[in-house]
Amino acid sequence: MFAQLQQNFPKIDKEVILKAWNWFEKINETMAVLTLLTENTTTLEQQENLLVLLKQFNTKVEKGKITQIWKSCNQFYFNTLVKLREICLINPVNELHEDGDLKILREMCLHILWNILKYPTNIKYRQINYQNLYDNLQSKCYQLGKDVNQIFVIMEHNLQRFGFEKRNDKNWYYPKNDIQLLWLWQCYREWINQQIIYKERFVFPGTICMFTNGKWINYDEVVFDYQHRTIMLLNINEDKDKLKIKILQVGNPKKNSLEFNVHIQWYNDFNDTNITHAKWACLTFNHTWHFRTIDNFDRRYLSNCCVDFNSFSVISEYQTQFYKESLNPYCISLKQGTQRLKDKFQIAKHFQNGTDELVYCKCEFEEFYPLIVNISNENVILYDIYKHFSHFPIIQVYWKIDARFIVSYKHTVTIERTKLSEDDDLGIESYLSKQNPKFNPLLYECDIHKLKAINDKLWSNKIRNSPLKHLLHEIIKNDYLRDLITITRRHIHSKKNFMKISNNKFITVKKSK
Repeated sequence: MFAQLQQNFPKIDKEVILKAWNWFEKINETMAVLTLLTENTTTLEQQENLLVLLKQFNTKVEKGKITQIWKSCNQFYFNTLVKLREICLINPVNELHEDGDLKILREMCLHILWNILKYPTNIKYRQINYQNLYDNLQSKCYQLGKDVNQIFVIMEHNLQRFGFEKRNDKNWYYPKNDIQLLWLWQCYREWINQQIIYKERFVFPGTICMFTNGKWINYDEVVFDYQHRTIMLLNINEDKDKLKIKILQVGNPKKNSLEFNVHIQWYNDFNDTNITHAKWACLTFNHTWHFRTIDNFDRRYLSNCCVDFNSFSVISEYQTQFYKESLNPYCISLKQGTQRLKDKFQIAKHFQNGTDELVYCKCEFEEFYPLIVNISNENVILYDIYKHFSHFPIIQVYWKIDARFIVSYKHTVTIERTKLSEDDDLGIESYLSKQNPKFNPLLYECDIHKLKAINDKLWSNKIRNSPLKHLLHEIIKNDYLRDLITITRRHIHSKKNFMKISNNKFITVKKSK
């Protein structure tokens, strides 16, 4: 078969063909992947990179979509990887299909392991009644139309693998004095990875740093149990003879209940910059737990994982990155929700490059999804907006918000300019003003040509709607400038007229000879 694949795809390197053959089980799927490589790559490096992407996102994104993004990114691996990660982030999990057999086994195995790890000394969670187990599985199989006898056999095999022993009464018991926490954790993590949200999302934190008992502690592993709304942290010492499991109960562990009280607050920690030259991207989860990461990307991924515990969430794209926010639609207004996202953007930009002052913001309601029509009052409660949509309140909505930030004046340094150069090409006459000029950190004489060209291209559309422009038009229309011009010609060369615009700002008008 391998020789036949080489013959059918002569443009593909044999090592790439071998990897595709090993990675994809079905021969039809392997041939489909090799066909995509032939059509969308030219070099060996491109073949290897695209094959890795097709493998990584095999069950998350359609192959046609992967190749489409690959082309739009000019066949660059990293750019394609970033965009595919963002697509996985916004996929609505509640609308995805999950295999019924796997769903039943996963829910039952996670329930058993979760109870033992949370209550390791409680004897009742180490005993499983044969009849109760069968009845629970039968109820789940009846709802999904599955064969209970077949699933029961697989379930008993899993219990034996976990370390349970079946005795003469047909019930299952876990040894009292020999609990293998590390092995149970590994089994628990395997079933956590079978959650549909883990299969769809690409990035989940592997380790985490949390503030506990007055100090920051690095935990070796972290898992997000969305079935029981729990975050479990594992800490292993150097000798691996002692394990410490910390459990964070996010909300009601009952699966059928709704959760709207997930609260995530971002903040930046710059206290160590003068000592260790380190800054931390931090967040507070449910007003209780504090986490920190080394960069804004890790904080965003951690925050998005925490948001998924909430039943209602909003996702917004800002500068090609997706941010998620957990909201309570029954008490949060549209204005409050957009403000939370703007605050999150501001904290992220402040950490990234120091721009912490908002200078422009616009909510593009026509780009919201599901589409919102006739929004005349931003104080409307989210419930009144989305109550008619299917699956409400367990939905994820998309908001388009455009925001721009600059470095605030309090973070600038003062410089003095005593001599300004004149530039005849721009038609500007420079002179020393008697007023003390305010320092503008964005403008320098040497960059005036470049800044003028950039400003004309980037901000022309926004300048059209400038309130100052309309004010100046109104002033000129009412001949206020003409009233300010003196009729005494002999003083016209030395006379300076000042016109008050707004907020105590003045425009100096000087007539040349």
